[in-house]
Amino acid sequence: MSSKDIIYSKDQIDQIVHELITLSKHCKVFTFNGPLGAGKTTLIRAFLQQMGVAQPVTSPTFTYVNAYENPQGQMFYHFDLY
Repeated sequence: MSSKDIIYSKDQIDQIVHELITLSKHCKVFTFNGPLGAGKTTLIRAFLQQMGVAQPVTSPTFTYVNAYENPQGQMFYHFDLY
C-alpha cells in the first residue's frame, strides 16, 4: 500500500496491520499523518489489538501520549503531535 491509498473496509485495515507487524520487527517508530477523523487512531487500535494490548486504545489528543503494554511486556507509545 502506498501513502496515497484510501482504506475502504475493515479487511484493508487488517491487511495494513499485518504489514505493520511485519515491519515492526525491524522498525520501532511509525508515523501517521492525516486530518482529524482520518482514521489514524482506528488503525493504531487495530495494530495494538493484534499485538495483544487488551486495554482500550484511545486518541491521545489531549494527553499527547498514551502508553500501552501487552502481556509479553512490550510497551507501545501513541503520541499525538500537531
